[in-house]
Amino acid sequence: AWQSTAPGIKSKATIIAVHGMGLDNRAFTPFAHEMRARGYTIFAVDVRGFGSWMNASGNEKIDYKDSFVDINNLVELIKAHNPSAPIFLLGESMGGAIALNTAAQFGQNLRGVIASVPSAERLQAKRMSLTVALHFLNGPDKPFNVGTQIASQATARPEMRTLWANSLKAKNELSPKELMRFAVFMRRTQSHCGDIKTLPVLMVQGLKDKLVKPQGTYDLFAAVKSDDKTMMIVGNAEHLIFETDNQNGVVLDSLCSWIDKHSSENQPTALGQQSQMNQPSELNQQSQMNQQSPMNMQIRPNQ
Repeated sequence: AWQSTAPGIKSKATIIAVHGMGLDNRAFTPFAHEMRARGYTIFAVDVRGFGSWMNASGNEKIDYKDSFVDINNLVELIKAHNPSAPIFLLGESMGGAIALNTAAQFGQNLRGVIASVPSAERLQAKRMSLTVALHFLNGPDKPFNVGTQIASQATARPEMRTLWANSLKAKNELSPKELMRFAVFMRRTQSHCGDIKTLPVLMVQGLKDKLVKPQGTYDLFAAVKSDDKTMMIVGNAEHLIFETDNQNGVVLDSLCSWIDKHSSENQPTALGQQSQMNQPSELNQQSQMNQQSPMNMQIRPNQ
């Protein structure tokens, strides 16, 4: 993991960031710069099998459960150094699912969890399934390039696709077995959301996402048992919201407001009111973005 902290400024809260499929912890560099300027400490981790783990002998394989433990160990290390530090876990895409699973299992030291686009429902799923099946026949453990297709759906920006393709730490090749295990892991996340009973949860979904279906994120949101949960729907955001060099200031301001609200020592973990999932058109609060980044952002706090 790497850490980003503004020197000489007392941190408002600590955020542990978990990357998406194929990426690595450096994907959060622009996000960390923006959040550090706002007074937060950011730790970005590599999921087992990705980033720096690809060169770690004996640890090259993707391992989601060990990643949960790695994150919890980091949380405990931060707590040991600063017991009063409010710690939030943020993940995007695969990282969002990892964040939810980790929170369900090790949420006792967290102040909240943020899951961006954690949907298991993929767009162009039949095309990917056919591709995986054909490569399975050629060798279930033989890696093939899936990074190009994922990147093309994750972002419409050519510079981001090029950066992804040329990154030495990106994992652009996966085996059919790894992709099948990934699909199973993502789908099982919904059942574990029910174990999040009191921890505050913020989910984020863009409506121009070309990689996953928003409904999958809504289903995860509905499965969370905590009454303190909020859905943020960003009208023109594509799949990459926090792992992009094009950070949106209003989205970050909304994220900071949610974190600040839940950073207080006296903040209750449950608000005592049953939450209810609504479709985007039913959300009851809307803010308009500026002309430099035209979009609608709708937020439903369940309280």
